[in-house]
Amino acid sequence: MRWRPISPSGARDRGGRHAVTQGDLTRSIMVEAMGEVAALKDNINEMIRNLKETTRKNEEQDWLKTNLAKFSRMLQGQGDLVAASQRVLSELARWSTRNKACCTRSRCTTASGAWT
Repeated sequence: MRWRPISPSGARDRGGRHAVTQGDLTRSIMVEAMGEVAALKDNINEMIRNLKETTRKNEEQDWLKTNLAKFSRMLQGQGDLVAASQRVLSELARWSTRNKACCTRSRCTTASGAWT
């Protein structure tokens, strides 16, 4: 068996050799391989997909926690239900105007890709 290094040109890297380590989870390994190298490539690509999904879920949770805390502070001590409702709706209107969400029937996302 002849050993040869897998180089960026051999792996069709196109300048993204370290892209995943720098947070670009849109990349994957695209090289023709067989046997253990193919299995390794598939495992790394699966890890990238899992990391991308986990990152997305964490961003959603961060958004939810941040906004729940904000609404809790905003409503603390409010005795008037109408005034509290107006504050919530006003804040939601400001938020939706700021974020200009891109929506489809199945999901809405902001520019960062987080669920709204």
